[in-house]
Amino acid sequence: MIDRKELKRSAKQSFKRHYWLFVAICLFAVFIGAEFGASLDILRSDIDAVDGEESVIQLTSEGLGMTNSDMVEGVLSELMMGQVEQGREMSQQYEKELKEDDDSKVLARDKGVFSDIANSVSSGKIYVDIFEKADHVFGSKSFVALCFIILSMLLHVAILFYIKDCFVVTSRRFFLEGRIYDKIPLTRLGYLPRAHKWTKSAFTMFKVSLYKSLWAFTIIAIPIKHYSYFMVPYIVAENPDIKAGQAITLSRRMMDGHKWECFKIFLSFLPWFIADYVTLGLASVFYTNAYRTAVYCEYYVKLREEAKEKGIEGAELMDDEYLFRRPETSEMEESYGDVLVYINEPLPQVEAVGGIRGFLEKWFGIMLLGTERDLEHERLQARKDNIERLKSIFNGESYPERLFPASELAGRISLETPHYIRNYSILSLILLFFIFSFIGWSWEVSLHLVKDGVFVNRGVLHGPWLPIYGAGGVMILILLNRFRKNPAAEFIATLVLCGFVEYFTSLVMEIKFGQRWWDYSGYFLNLNGRICGEGLLTFGMGGMAIVYLLAPALDNMIRKIKLKVLIPICLVLVCLFAADQMYSSKHPNEGKGITDYSGVPVIQQYDRYERELTAWRITE
Repeated sequence: MIDRKELKRSAKQSFKRHYWLFVAICLFAVFIGAEFGASLDILRSDIDAVDGEESVIQLTSEGLGMTNSDMVEGVLSELMMGQVEQGREMSQQYEKELKEDDDSKVLARDKGVFSDIANSVSSGKIYVDIFEKADHVFGSKSFVALCFIILSMLLHVAILFYIKDCFVVTSRRFFLEGRIYDKIPLTRLGYLPRAHKWTKSAFTMFKVSLYKSLWAFTIIAIPIKHYSYFMVPYIVAENPDIKAGQAITLSRRMMDGHKWECFKIFLSFLPWFIADYVTLGLASVFYTNAYRTAVYCEYYVKLREEAKEKGIEGAELMDDEYLFRRPETSEMEESYGDVLVYINEPLPQVEAVGGIRGFLEKWFGIMLLGTERDLEHERLQARKDNIERLKSIFNGESYPERLFPASELAGRISLETPHYIRNYSILSLILLFFIFSFIGWSWEVSLHLVKDGVFVNRGVLHGPWLPIYGAGGVMILILLNRFRKNPAAEFIATLVLCGFVEYFTSLVMEIKFGQRWWDYSGYFLNLNGRICGEGLLTFGMGGMAIVYLLAPALDNMIRKIKLKVLIPICLVLVCLFAADQMYSSKHPNEGKGITDYSGVPVIQQYDRYERELTAWRITE
């Protein structure tokens, strides 16, 4: 008999240590429909029940309650019957209605790449285009329709088992590692593909679903078989190379005599299910889902220990011992000998820097002039940080990838300090500001040149620079300095920062000059026309390129310039820019292609409900 209180005490320890990571993993599982499906049902029902409002998820067609899914299914039904022309007319009508739907300014569908993609998928137009091209190649509507049916089934299976069910396995890997280790790299999301066991794991989960479906015909066996196969995701998370039949059989043997016990663990969460209902699902999102998963992982560990003690057939297949204990020093020395040699070097003696200089280096990655002394201090600090990073790996703070049972997962560790881990001098940041501003200006000018065939000097200033690009690039480097070691966090932070800068730059310029220099109204995922989804995505990818590629490469070149040359260059650029700012404050750059896109000035309107300048409409 396993003590439930002991299980929950152990689960709470790992849950507290990795709270936000575990919550994020479970929340992602909710959104992709992998598990915890009821967590947001109350919120969804409340949204759908609001009088006079149309759900963002379920856009209707002509008020008839037709969802996007219904639209696509209608078009696909016509295609599968060989009625291509009817399918095209239907998709065109749906697309027209989606564009005319003005209930959501945020999800506007008039302009932009995202809008075209969203309209094409939501209306089913993309499937009509594919069908027509396939019909042109094969010359048989019946054959193409049959292929559509088969591909639809395969796509459904792929999403269900390759994405949803395999994510359940991956999430269990996160929770199991979190029991023992202090750090879990986000690269573990690619655990199954990296191990080259994605298809094998998907087949195992498919076989489990098939068995459950067959047992469902007996009705009475549904709860029994649910708990018989309960341990399969945990077994696969430990050993993704296990065969489907072996994983299922092993789960049955482990759960023999423990099904009722597992059901009582489920019943012990009834107070939390009530809390979920009272809090409209928030308790499940921020606590219950992750906590329950942590408890069941502890339960798997107990059953695993019991299976090995009893010598249950197949228990030897659960062979990832370092998932349940930290490796000994001797084991790490054998596999991490090269790392050991590196970290045994004496730590560089780095002079402690205090005051403003120390504050700038620690929080913003800024050094003063980039003198030889500054650069030497940076090199020593970077080497010290790298040795401490490798020490944390050697000391077992995260799962030792070189000790994975699957050789495909034995990772290579770089002993070099990443080139993007650096400080930027003030002079370097000034030059980078002007370089990014010029790149942004060149980008927008070239777009108009290609699109309209005319040169348009973009921006409120008259010089060849768009300071929003330069300011954004420099702000990403200094304000997000602390995120630089984590690319995923850096990307998300870049989206937030760029969205904030672009939105309030638009607002301030509009208030100051009485007109706006860009308007994303009609773009998919736009906010008051000031920012939009595809713009932020562009900024996000550009920000990643700046942090990890462009800025380090440019900084290397800037560091080769002598200070007696670099300082005058920066002073001249700053003076020219300041002069342009002063002149443009009274005589801003404006006109066709800049503030006027149709030959008629943009009209300013005041929205009294939002209490700010918002809607700009271009009239023909």
